[in-house]
Amino acid sequence: MASILDITTDQSSLIAFKNHISQDPNNVLTKNWSHNTHVCNWVAITCGSSHHRVVSLNLSNMGLIGTIPPNLANLSFLNHLILPNNSFQGNLPYELASLHRLRTIDLRFNNLRGNIIASMFVSMTKLTTLSLAWNSFTGTTPCSLFNMTSLRILDLRGNSLWGSLPSNMFLSPSLEYVTFYGNKISGTLPSSVSNNSQQLRVVDIRNNRMFGELPRNIFRHLPYLEVLSLSRNGFFGEIPDSLFSCKELWHLDLSNNNFSGNIPPGIGNLTHLKYIYLQSNNFGGMLSFSALFNSKNDIL
Repeated sequence: MASILDITTDQSSLIAFKNHISQDPNNVLTKNWSHNTHVCNWVAITCGSSHHRVVSLNLSNMGLIGTIPPNLANLSFLNHLILPNNSFQGNLPYELASLHRLRTIDLRFNNLRGNIIASMFVSMTKLTTLSLAWNSFTGTTPCSLFNMTSLRILDLRGNSLWGSLPSNMFLSPSLEYVTFYGNKISGTLPSSVSNNSQQLRVVDIRNNRMFGELPRNIFRHLPYLEVLSLSRNGFFGEIPDSLFSCKELWHLDLSNNNFSGNIPPGIGNLTHLKYIYLQSNNFGGMLSFSALFNSKNDIL
């Protein structure tokens, strides 16, 4: 009887979610989410093979318009909440913090707003992917997101976040991919690093309002860095030599800043480098052809 009540709770939660949809242009939910069909057979729903509870809600690219109700928090076995490319509006309900089994939250390309409330996410100890990109979130970025021990992907592109980057950004024990592209972030690049930050592969802070010099030794602790994109900010000063210890780097974009000095010949040590963008800065001197040939660049 308990299992019947559990799946009934899941069904009721999803019906409540459906009732918060004001437009369903393809009639996906209207036609498929019905009391006449078992919830595990509904389109966009996946249930676990052993406990037969809802583990995934995937409504990608449905053109839905509506809000996300707190009832979703009753999907206590949910692993994946995937709602990109719709028009969900309003704030994220704080009740979602109770979904401790969540591994993926993908809410890209919606119209969600409000602050990013850290305590909503840090209680999700299994969360590996958090994508809130291309919404209307505002406020500052909580430091506690970078203390999460399972988070690998943090995608906050295309919002209206402001303030400085968290000082512990490069101290994350698990983060591999982080992007703040297209926000209103200001301040300098955090300088605190440790061996814990060795997992970072992609750092993308393009199109913000940052400034200052790059910390001199920060890149020595990022040996697996593959992509560094800092274009369209206000960074200045010379390129630190520590950058050339990132042997896995294949994409480097420092364009449209105020960097100066000579381009160090150490760039030739980056033998995986394929794409390098340095235009619209204040560099002087000459870049040696031997450095280019050593790094096997495809584009300069």
